[in-house]
Amino acid sequence: MAERKSFPKKRELVRAGPSSRGRPVLLLDPKGRISFASPACEGLLGYRKEELLGKRLSAIYPSGARARWQRALARARATGQAEAVLPLLKRDGTELPRRVALSALGREHDDGLEIALADRAFPELGSSEGQEMALLNEIVLSLDRAPDLATGLREALGRILAFSGFPVGGIVSVDRERGIIVPQVHVGMPPALLEDLEREPQRVDEGFAGLAMRLQRPLVSEDLTREPRITRAALKESGLRTVVVVPLLAQDQAVGFLVLLAPSRMRVSNDQLQALQTIANHLGIAVARFSSFLREERRLSELLLVERVARKASSILDLEQLLTEVAQEIQRTFNYHDVLIFSVDKERGELVRRAWAGSYERPGPREARLPITDHGLLSWVVRHGRTALVNDVPIDPRYEAFFPQTRAELCVPLIRGGEVIGGINVESVRPHAFDETDLALLEALADQLVISITNAELYRDLERRVAERTEELQRERDRLSLVARTMGAGLALISRDYRTVWANGLLKEMFGEVEGKPCYETYNQQPSVCPWCPARQVFEGAARAEAEAVGSDRQGKLVWSKIVATPIRDGEGKVTAVLEVVMPITERKEMEEALRTSQERLRALSRVALKIQGVLDEEGLLKLAAAELSRAGFRFTFWAVEGPSLVRRYSSIPREEIRTLYGLLGSEPEGFRVPISQSPLVAQALQERALLASSDLKRSLLLARLYRSHPEIVETMEEKVRGVLYAPLPVGGEARWLMSAWLGEMGEEELGTLEIFARHLSVALENAHHFRELREAQEGLLRQERLAAIGQLAGAIAHSLRNPLGVVGNAVFYLKSKLEGRGERVHEHLELIEREIADLLGFAFRGQPERRRFALQKLVDQVLAEAELPEGVSLTRALPSRPIWVEADPRQLQQVFRNIILNAVEAMDGRGALLVRAWRRGKEVAVKLEDTGPGLPAAEAARVFEPLFSTKTRGAGLGLTICKQIIEDHGGKIRFESEEGRGSRVTIWLPRCEEEGDG
Repeated sequence: MAERKSFPKKRELVRAGPSSRGRPVLLLDPKGRISFASPACEGLLGYRKEELLGKRLSAIYPSGARARWQRALARARATGQAEAVLPLLKRDGTELPRRVALSALGREHDDGLEIALADRAFPELGSSEGQEMALLNEIVLSLDRAPDLATGLREALGRILAFSGFPVGGIVSVDRERGIIVPQVHVGMPPALLEDLEREPQRVDEGFAGLAMRLQRPLVSEDLTREPRITRAALKESGLRTVVVVPLLAQDQAVGFLVLLAPSRMRVSNDQLQALQTIANHLGIAVARFSSFLREERRLSELLLVERVARKASSILDLEQLLTEVAQEIQRTFNYHDVLIFSVDKERGELVRRAWAGSYERPGPREARLPITDHGLLSWVVRHGRTALVNDVPIDPRYEAFFPQTRAELCVPLIRGGEVIGGINVESVRPHAFDETDLALLEALADQLVISITNAELYRDLERRVAERTEELQRERDRLSLVARTMGAGLALISRDYRTVWANGLLKEMFGEVEGKPCYETYNQQPSVCPWCPARQVFEGAARAEAEAVGSDRQGKLVWSKIVATPIRDGEGKVTAVLEVVMPITERKEMEEALRTSQERLRALSRVALKIQGVLDEEGLLKLAAAELSRAGFRFTFWAVEGPSLVRRYSSIPREEIRTLYGLLGSEPEGFRVPISQSPLVAQALQERALLASSDLKRSLLLARLYRSHPEIVETMEEKVRGVLYAPLPVGGEARWLMSAWLGEMGEEELGTLEIFARHLSVALENAHHFRELREAQEGLLRQERLAAIGQLAGAIAHSLRNPLGVVGNAVFYLKSKLEGRGERVHEHLELIEREIADLLGFAFRGQPERRRFALQKLVDQVLAEAELPEGVSLTRALPSRPIWVEADPRQLQQVFRNIILNAVEAMDGRGALLVRAWRRGKEVAVKLEDTGPGLPAAEAARVFEPLFSTKTRGAGLGLTICKQIIEDHGGKIRFESEEGRGSRVTIWLPRCEEEGDG
């Protein structure tokens, strides 16, 4: 049985307890009104009990003491109890100072208060009477606050042992129906004694405890080993000497007892016994109310179980299911260890297991059989038609130990018309587990179950006869269906209310069980008759009608059908039904749809391919392609190949979807970088220079990373994505770009179309690449001519000004040394003069590079270390760990990198991010420097390498011109890219040494 979830409130304990009879006790309800007054209050306050009830507490104290009383009341509500000396006001107006104890009722301290008034002088807390009152209050509170009876009794027992000084104790209740005592809680009890009580429960009227309960007063024995009324050997041999037994009384009846034990002799005074009896009475009230609650709960469970069984019997006509659910309901409701329902096979003289529930394992088939013999409790019940209740099976001669653990068994026969047709058997591993209540319940259930079994058998017999008749009809229908099936079409007979009266097997295979259902719901999932319905047209007068319709089959898949409807008339020529011939055309429709989709995609890709042919800029070409593909509904992304990594540049996927997806990866989509090694499929496509596709999403660049962090999202995308495609886009003999796509249901034709599109795109990129080279060559010639003229001019000026410039340079150096530590502004301008002089001299007198072999990473690291970046600029360095060897002039390359880094820092105005990356690309090394500054318009970005062009308010505009000359003198290339609001990036390509050393 499930334990009680709550038990009586302290209000009821105070009303019924002895403490309220001889002492002045008041109870306040949650609204602060007096709801109970003990008789002693009348003599103390001069009021009759009727006059006090319903009054507010302020009626019994002077108005000047209101604040003191309110503080005491608030403390009691907050902490559960309070105590103070407070003035009282008698009916005749006399004031009485008294010690007052207040304690809260209920767990939440909002069910009111108990107020105990001292009739004379309230006992001090240190006195024995004060300790008794405090202990009693604690026990009542613990019983009230505990979640169940066992917890409340355990806490109360601990306080009693601490109060009495006894080390061992227990609280025992009485099972009146079985006439035995049942241990509830204990502390320090000898295990041998507990095992002995488990094996052989003690009778209520036996021994020392039985005498105490009959006399209804405490009994003490200072040497239990010599007490003749104590007969349990386990107790006498436990080493304990003193025993005190205090009956738990409730309404003048013993409901249990409190037992205290000690290993030595302990004297117990009459005052102590009286205190223990007072405490035991409160425990008795709690136990009695809990027992009453259990009885009511059990009675309610019995009624509910009978009601559930009756409900199941009316709703379940399958006998096996009915018996199984009844067995489970009985076991679950009353927590029986094992429940068995069996039937009787009279012809074979056997018991047949029909249903069971509980803890015993029952191997073998459901209908296990057992012969009806002269032995065994079940056989006895069947032969005699009577209930058997055995609470100690080992001593019953009828019992056969089928399950050795069983200690108690109850078996009730199922009787119909004076004949036993089966039975309900329950077992327990505890002795004395069943009583008359269990017997009455099972007998009531047995009567209900007999009715249910009879109804189920009648239904089964009726079902058998219906099945036989149905089988005959089905044979006729099968013959008709066989003819209809050879037609390769579905046949349906539709009544005037548009319900399917009959359908052949092919139609049932497509749409499931359709007979008796409206045709518009079954085939087309519509709430009413379809406007184009052929059957409707025939009912309205058409001699023949046909239509094409789309619906969902039994698996939820869309199916197309061509429906031809013809009328069926009665003897008077009236149309009574319509015969529909349903011919599946799904395959044809799917082919038509696939062809249409493929043609639309091909036309869209053709339009995009034509539009991009005239674009002669790589970046602009890919940006245009992404925009056009997005409008056409394609989902492509273009990646730049930078050494071992890919950088996302342009995409036709909607921006909101991209931001959501990349947000899950914790990064921005723009400039997203991913190592090629993370996707073997990408590495293979780039290596083979061929388009590759796969249905395994874990081979995708993006989804593979997303799967590791959010597998549930990728799994939901699988239905939509279906696969991935990667197509390298070679430019200038190298795979400079990669096109990726998420595929739906792509066929071989569409993959071929995408491959053709990728080739068109590669040709367009190649043309743009050649055009850029041609344009750069032309611009280079013009620039060389301009640089030659400027160089001649600068040479002439430098020749004339070499000595003056030297003097100015020395003066700048001298001024810097003299102004050390003074005037930041002056220093800034001096450094500017020094840099401009150096640029002019460098432009005019730059010699040929003095080449030597070195590791490029070390030079870049050295420049970064000397750059002294502002605190607001963060640096990200991504250089290969293996040395990249170049043969160049380190001084000139330092000048290039230093100039580019200085420009980036000035563009970011001291706050932003600087990224430096390097990678191998064939026989070249690429170095990219990116900043997060404001960027430049396209017109200005195209002129940054022109001599004397500058976007700054100061400077000669020769810095980047010199950088470009240095890089080209080394046989390399330099590119500047910028977008307004998105920063700038400079990419430098230099020849790599053919044979690299170990570093």
